Amino acid sequence: DYLDTTGLTVTNAGGLHILTDAALTLGGAIDVSGGASDKSMTIILSSGLLTQGANALTANTDTGNIILQADSVALSTDDGDISANAVTLKPYTNSTTIGIGGGAGSFNLSDAEIGALNHTETETLTIGSGSGTGQITIDAIDFTTAVNTSDAGDQITIQGGAASITGTMSAVGMDVAIASSGAVSAPSDDDTAEVIADQLTVSSATLIGA
Repeated sequence: DYLDTTGLTVTNAGGLHILTDAALTLGGAIDVSGGASDKSMTIILSSGLLTQGANALTANTDTGNIILQADSVALSTDDGDISANAVTLKPYTNSTTIGIGGGAGSFNLSDAEIGALNHTETETLTIGSGSGTGQITIDAIDFTTAVNTSDAGDQITIQGGAASITGTMSAVGMDVAIASSGAVSAPSDDDTAEVIADQLTVSSATLIGA
């Protein structure tokens, strides 16, 4: 499946919703920001790789949402900003593991992919699902280029199964919430495994450092 290089602009009130059971490459930019301000863009793959390419994905930055859901993704590392009030990136299958910033995981988001998100517009970024059970591994990552840090309350939420922090997670100027259905842990003898944020909220069976 393939959306060609001419791109797609959606102005109807319903926004854009794609559900497919095959790999999908977004060959052109998609814009749902015109018309009704609360339109959303939802792209769901029940199997296969979701590839963004160097193509911007845009929703209204005051109230619009973008949701990308697939068990593996290849997001842009160049010009493909993802701009919306709220952006959610999550696996399709609850048990799929998540890797962030070089951490191991089938649903893997590299430093470059995180860095290419549009930090000047996005207010909240959610990685994972509240019903997720797959292991989350967070290595060294800087989120300050991914989310707007100019307004109080801008937030990064990471949710899923047991979470392991193995490097410094920098979210200066924003709030961070880690919600785990298992334990959240970091090596007790490694001072490079830390979270830097205005506020950190952890919801899990075992707290960091335990």
